[in-house]
Amino acid sequence: MVAMFHQVLDARRFASQLDAVLEDGTPVSGSEVVAAIQGGACLPTGAVWLTFDDAYGDFAESAIQVLEERGLRATQFVPTSFVGANPASFWWERLSAAFAQTALRSTVHLDYEGGALAVSLRTPGARGKAYKLARGHVKRTEHGAAMELVERWIQKLGAEPRVTTRVLSWEELAALESRGVEVGGHTRTHPMLDRVDREVAQSEIQGGFDDLQLRLGRPLPAFAYPSGQFNPGVVDALRALGIPAAVTTVEGTYRLGVDSPLEIPRVAIGPHADEWAVRARVLLARRRRPARTAQG
Repeated sequence: MVAMFHQVLDARRFASQLDAVLEDGTPVSGSEVVAAIQGGACLPTGAVWLTFDDAYGDFAESAIQVLEERGLRATQFVPTSFVGANPASFWWERLSAAFAQTALRSTVHLDYEGGALAVSLRTPGARGKAYKLARGHVKRTEHGAAMELVERWIQKLGAEPRVTTRVLSWEELAALESRGVEVGGHTRTHPMLDRVDREVAQSEIQGGFDDLQLRLGRPLPAFAYPSGQFNPGVVDALRALGIPAAVTTVEGTYRLGVDSPLEIPRVAIGPHADEWAVRARVLLARRRRPARTAQG
């Protein structure tokens, strides 16, 4: 099983999440997973690989100490163009902040080519739902047009988004590597790879690994699809680059030697989930057979 984390907002909660994830499992490193995929090693029964996407700064502030106290290793998948950004400039962070911080308390129409999203901003709950609807539309849109939509919608909401998260610096990533954290590819600019040309996708993937090689030495030859989005052409691009392992956001568990190592499912663990919710997600994932290809 591969566990997927993004942010760690509370060290004590993260510790309980780890305990739940590993309750019936044996922790393994990304290097061990890659070696097993390449035929050079076996994995123990109930192997669990801990992964983090996007290199949020709270990993260094909260997660690493909890991991080290338990003797655990983890893999960070890093979008290299954002390294050191403070505040984080990810489009979803900015859009989420704009919805949360807008002073509008009415129904607004977020225009896009061919239509508009009518969303209510009357309550915090309504604004949260509106953000999720807008985010889903962005992820289904061609990447360049999607980024233009984000900026236009932020202006429509009338709020200069104040983002409170940050991204790890190169110095922090190097220090974490020296403490056993593995670093894998996550492109340079975090585009939805199924919404760009194959040549762009291949350049983004290769460029991310090139940056990691230049700044950190030897990255783990494993990749995480940005926003979990991929298609057969993106998988072929990874294969052409010789990347042996890639993780998705498809919910499920990976069967070594049976499932595609370039479409590895994961179990998503949100920062607010308590240990019972984590146990439920793990149980559900073990019962679910993932689809062969995900689109986000």
